[in-house]
Amino acid sequence: MAGDSLYAANVRDGELQPEVVAYYYRQWNGFSMPLHTHRAVEIMYVADGTCAIDTEADSFELKRNEFIVLDAHVPHRLTVDPNRPCRMLNVEFELVPQHTEFQSLGALARETPEWSAFLQAARPYWLLRDSNEIYVVLKNLVLELDRHGQDSVLVQVLLTQLLIWVARLAQEANHHDTNHGQQYVKEVMNYIHKHYEQDLRIQDIANAVGLHPGYMQRVFKANTGETIVSYMTRFRVHQARMLLARTDISVADIADYVGMGSSQYFSTVFKKHTGQTPVDYRRSIESIHYMRGSDK
Repeated sequence: MAGDSLYAANVRDGELQPEVVAYYYRQWNGFSMPLHTHRAVEIMYVADGTCAIDTEADSFELKRNEFIVLDAHVPHRLTVDPNRPCRMLNVEFELVPQHTEFQSLGALARETPEWSAFLQAARPYWLLRDSNEIYVVLKNLVLELDRHGQDSVLVQVLLTQLLIWVARLAQEANHHDTNHGQQYVKEVMNYIHKHYEQDLRIQDIANAVGLHPGYMQRVFKANTGETIVSYMTRFRVHQARMLLARTDISVADIADYVGMGSSQYFSTVFKKHTGQTPVDYRRSIESIHYMRGSDK
């Protein structure tokens, strides 16, 4: 993580405090920004409507009462459809040496287990859903900044309260992910097992299991150690090996049967996973069968 990151060691061990550098409360009637980064940690909250958020790794839609916490230097962009207005609250803060009576983030971690756990999680972003606590605090913070500026004691209090509530929601989200992750993984795997011969997309699987594509991929990777695409490819290769060994179906047809399209692409993927082309693999299996038959 960069030195401006929430998760840098000097945040937990040093005496740094957050300082708001930008904020707004407004409605977007169509908006698009390029992928960009900045030094500030950013909280983007959807008060009404919808918007699209892209990072380098994920794309997802934020709806009412959902928000994202982006660490410093994480590439991202916001897009609002002109036909689907979005009212948003936004606060950006940088981490600076403690220079007011504002409690340092390190001291806050030592006193607040949820905040300590949040700092140790070290995620580039958190996608969270509010139950109204964040909205109230964030709106009051933006209004107080507008009226009295950064040095207001209430701004410091509200910002601390905001961070604690964010940490609590993150902890609840982690707990939810842990409890439900294996079930979600099982549903994804079952769907792949039943439909692997089709031209499956991540969005198709997400629609089938009722999860957001980005969230589904994060949960799957966290619980299995591999991506959904990697698992699906590995499963298709496994099915192809059985067909090559037990049938005389042509390699071109097997490529189609296991959802890999062209035989050339199938051969490339198969060799990457097994060290042999499909034709060589079938020959090696036939050779083993022949040797066994000769021994009888």
